[in-house]
Parts: sequence; structure tokens; C-alpha cells
Amino acid sequence: MKYFDENARALESFNKAIKNDPTQIRAYLCRGDLFQLLYAEMMSENETMSIEKRRKKGSNQLSYLDKAVRDYSKAIHLCPNSYLLYLYRGRLLLKMGMMKEATYDFHSAFELNSSIAQTFMQRALVLSFQRKYSQILSEFASKSKLEALDDPTLLLLVAKARVKCGDNLGALVELTKALEHHRKDPQIHLHRGICYENLKDWTAAATEFTKCIQLNPSFAKAYYHRGLCRLHEGNSKGILDIDRALKYDSRFFEAFLTRAAFCHSKGFYKDGIEDCNEALKIEPTSIRAHLLRGACKCKMFQYTLAINDFSRAIQLDRTCHFAFYNRAVTFQLVEDYENAIKDYSIVLLLHEDSNSYRNRGLIYWKLGDHSNALIDLYAARDNFPQDARLHGLLALCLQKVGRIQESLDSFSSAIQVNPYLIEAYLGRGNVHASVGNYDKARRDYSRVIKMYPLCTEAYANMAYTMQMESRNKRAWHLFTVALTIDSKSSLAFEGRAMVHFSMKNYFAALVDICKAVELEPTNAEYLTNRGVIYQYLNDLPSALHNYK
Repeated sequence: MKYFDENARALESFNKAIKNDPTQIRAYLCRGDLFQLLYAEMMSENETMSIEKRRKKGSNQLSYLDKAVRDYSKAIHLCPNSYLLYLYRGRLLLKMGMMKEATYDFHSAFELNSSIAQTFMQRALVLSFQRKYSQILSEFASKSKLEALDDPTLLLLVAKARVKCGDNLGALVELTKALEHHRKDPQIHLHRGICYENLKDWTAAATEFTKCIQLNPSFAKAYYHRGLCRLHEGNSKGILDIDRALKYDSRFFEAFLTRAAFCHSKGFYKDGIEDCNEALKIEPTSIRAHLLRGACKCKMFQYTLAINDFSRAIQLDRTCHFAFYNRAVTFQLVEDYENAIKDYSIVLLLHEDSNSYRNRGLIYWKLGDHSNALIDLYAARDNFPQDARLHGLLALCLQKVGRIQESLDSFSSAIQVNPYLIEAYLGRGNVHASVGNYDKARRDYSRVIKMYPLCTEAYANMAYTMQMESRNKRAWHLFTVALTIDSKSSLAFEGRAMVHFSMKNYFAALVDICKAVELEPTNAEYLTNRGVIYQYLNDLPSALHNYK
């Protein structure tokens, strides 16, 4: 009946045969072939059918092929060791454009019988599944010398292999050939766009993705890639394409992550967290989603929640140095320095990271561990030679450990990098003053005052050098200038108090030191100095109270 074109009666007979014996593999195969014949008949009818009739029958056309795939799947379920069954289903899936599923079937058939790759297309699909892209290109080159290979599906597969091997220009050549044979295939335009995207030619890539969208207005992947290109060009409207991609594919993982990253960059952290949550519903083990969500939470000062996300990323991948680094930064922000040092140390074991050296060095400095800070800051300086503040901090560490000349050299390096860094001039001046080079110290303080006439610290430090040389009137004047600029400078009050004390004006000294203590009531040095002044004024109970 099948061969005499009595397809309806043939279909009825196959249905009865399967109903009587549901394990009859041959009946499933024959009915699958018959469904394909019915599909072919409908396609030929469509050529003379009106548009309205096509719409009515459109669902049936698709269902015939789906029914054929279903019959082949039932046959495979009954006999999973038959390579022919996988081959039949793979060919049909390839005809339907389901290349990923077809590749899986061809690979399964190839595993059962390695000699069954009957066509180069089938063999190429199997090699693609095995990620043997170089072998695909090698065999394609050999095959193309013997015969003309102009199948657009094959050329598309070869182009994908070239992209995987990093040959984007070669892939564009293959895709151009495929385009000559099939101008209305959106997949060809999509992969041409991806090639241009890899070459960072964003305009050309966006043009290809637009052509792809014109051919298939609901192609989520094309909207996503066009949105990426526009974002790379600095056009924030590209995010609208990402939104459209999610409209047509609500489970588009990469689109959620991209939109989350965009929200993070624009400061919309709450929206970024929501997109990360959606991404994690699709892929709960995504490290990138946990890292991005943690970064958003950190920006919103939700440090505990951020640490939880980074810790989850670490559980998923113990070698992810980004997760350890971000968690260390968060620990540093909450002043949990012990855990921050541990995480920075793990980062440095996994990956040579200059930021980790710098941040760990800063923590050691805050903790007063100048020797370890020095080691880390030396390592960081080699990677950040243009970071003037890093040179300055290294100089402070060197001063603390008594390496005076190296400290001076490091401050000088900071000034070479940034001639307007007042902290470097003040630091170098302080080092000169600590070894008695008062003239050199005052030169550095004078440079600061010349650049920043309202810098109270420069006036106070210069006054201290005058005081050390017993030039009390000049010191008193400079401390007074500092207080005129900043009436709440405890350093200047304390310095002027000591000038008054050395001039035996104990009452004036007491007035100034009391103001210094009001500004910094927990400063032990100020309390001690006030106790000394009270003692010289014979107010011993007050002196004892201050000493206590």
C-alpha cells in the first residue's frame, strides 16, 4: 500500500501492527519513513497552496517530522545497540536543522560502529562532537581537492570548526561560500556576525546580526549578540536588544548575566542581583553568577551576603582565585583582617596577583607588621611602577624598619611619578627631620606650602624643625599660622603648647594642650604632656589624673 501511494491505508495498517505488537521495531521504522513521505507530499502541495491554507496546515507539517522522530526514538528504546537506528534519526534531525541533536545521534552511531560515517557531513558532525576541529579542517581540505563541497550546512560546520581553532577570517570565507547557496539562512548570518565579533569589528557584526533578525524576527541569540556589539561600541541602547533576547527566550542564561553586568556598571545593583537570581535558577552552579551577585551586594554594603556568595563560588571551584580575591576584599572592608590575609595568601598561591600583594601589604601596615608589609609592597611596586602612593607607603615602611636612605629614595620615586603628591614631600621631609637634616626637611615643607598654601601639616612640621633648633619665636609663629588656617588642628595646638612650655609660659602651654586634648581625648601623648605642665604648675592631683 505504501508503494502504491495509498499512504492513508498504509498508515492505518502500521498503527494496527504496532497496537498488536508494541515491540515490533520494523513497524516503527516503516511508519517513521511514511511520516516523512507525508511531509514531502504536503511540502509539494504548499507550492500551489494559498498563504491562508498554509497557515492552517503549518502545524501538521511540523508534526509529521516530530512523529517520525518519535517513532525512531521508540525503536532506539527497544534496541539501543543498533547503530542504524541512531543513524536514521540523526539524518532526520539534520534535515530538521537540529544540528546539536543530530550530532549526538551520529556520535552514538559512530561509537557503536566506527565505520558507519557514510558521508563526510556525518563524519564531520561526529568529529565536531568529539571536539576534533583540526581533523575536520584537515579532512575538508583533502576532500575539497577531489570534489566540490558546496553543501551550505557542511560549509557552516567547517566555519564553526575554524572559529574554534581561532581562524575567524577563514571562517568568514567559508560562510561567504555558504551564503552564495543559501542567502536566507539566519544561521549563516549569525555565525558571520560572531566572526566579526571575535575580530572586534562591532559595526560589521551588528550589521550581520540585523540581517539575521530580519530573516528570523524572534531569534533570541541574534538579538543578544547585536546587543553585545552595541554595548561594546558604547551605545547603552544595546541593552534593549538584550531585553528582547530574554523576551523571546526566558531561559537565556548569558543574556541574564550580561544584563546583570550592565546593571552593575551603571550602579543599578538591585536590578543586577535580580538578574543574577534568574541566571542561578537556570544554572545553580554558575560561578560567574555568584561572583557578580556578590559584587552587587558588596556595592550595596551587604557584606555578609556578599561573603556568602563568594564562599559558594569557592565551594564550586576551589581554584577560582577571583572568588578568593573578592572575598578577601570584602573581609578587608569589614576589617576582618585575619581572614582577609588568609584569602589574599590563597590567591597568591593560585595566581600571581599584584593587587593581592598591594592589599595584603596595606593590611600588614595597618596591623603594624612593617616587615611583612615591606615584602608585599616591594612585590606590588614592581607591578605598579606608576602608583605614586604605593611608593610613598613603601617609603613609610622602610622608615619604620630604620632603612633611612632607601626610604628617602622611595619618597623621591613617588615624587618623580607624581610631582604634586604632597604626602611624598611631607614624608621625605619627616625622614630628613628624623635624622637632623632640618634644612632639607624645611625645603620639602616649603614646596608643599608653595603648592598648597593652606596645608596646616606642612606649617606644623616646619615649626617642629624650628623648635628642635630652639628657634621658639619662629616655631610659635608657624604654629599660629597653622591654627589660623585650621582652628581644629590638634597637632598645632600640641606643638605650640610645647613652645610655650620651653619658654616657661606654663599657663599658655596649659591652655593650648587642653584644646589639643579636647580634640583628641584619647591621645596618650597629649595627656602625658598636660600632666607634665600641671606638675610644673604644682597642681599634682591634676597631673596624677592625667598620667593615669
